Amino acid sequence: MRSLHTASARRKRRGGAPDLEVAHGRAILDGRGEDVWNWSSPAGQQRLAKRVRLFVQSLGLEHEAKRVLELGCGTGLYTEKLVPFCSELVATDISDSLIAEAERKLRNGRVRFVRQNLERIDPESTGRDFRGVFGCSVLHHLDLDETLPQLKRIVAPGADLAFSEPNLLNPQVRLIFSRFEWARRAWAVSETEMAFYPWELKSIFRRHGFEVVECFPFDFMHPAIPAALLSPARLLDALLERTPALRLFAGSCFIHARAPQ
Repeated sequence: MRSLHTASARRKRRGGAPDLEVAHGRAILDGRGEDVWNWSSPAGQQRLAKRVRLFVQSLGLEHEAKRVLELGCGTGLYTEKLVPFCSELVATDISDSLIAEAERKLRNGRVRFVRQNLERIDPESTGRDFRGVFGCSVLHHLDLDETLPQLKRIVAPGADLAFSEPNLLNPQVRLIFSRFEWARRAWAVSETEMAFYPWELKSIFRRHGFEVVECFPFDFMHPAIPAALLSPARLLDALLERTPALRLFAGSCFIHARAPQ
């Protein structure tokens, strides 16, 4: 099993990472990544809806529309779900092809798509003073020691940030992000991706001056669960999430952080 030190070190070895991530984006567009993670299955839709609720609640969008930045929009799956809650949404990705697909699917005057290397954010392209930032499964593609200081420059004081990430304590996630090349290929994982332990993610945000409002493992719903089993799967998911010792091994980790005032 990979140690915390080794996992952190792998995230730091990012020579040529932008090109690798662009290639990874093309693989997703070809259907490989989307098929692997299967957001369109009945269980995948449940997983998506849960994350949307967490984003909306954490960013305070239930009662007030805000100007929001999305990191790693991909094909616009979450862009489409979040834009009704935003006064303006700037959706970013490093892949031109993924942004083109998102633009094709989503024509909404409140969305602006920007190609952006999130480790070298250009404020002139993205804009500034965002009151909310969110992303699904994007942080583990990045060197956060590069990205977080730049985010602090473009968000408003006290802005909320919310992210859902793979949880490295989960056995399947550990396999996916292991040294086994067959596993990384099977789950369409790029060479530079590396999932987080929950406490590691929390520590990184705090080190860069963000307040961590909450950080917790969640979601035992596997996208391959058939529609006929969704009801018992939801009950089991809720039970496991309420069980402290077992909750640690959920498939994902959610973090809600807040920028300095």
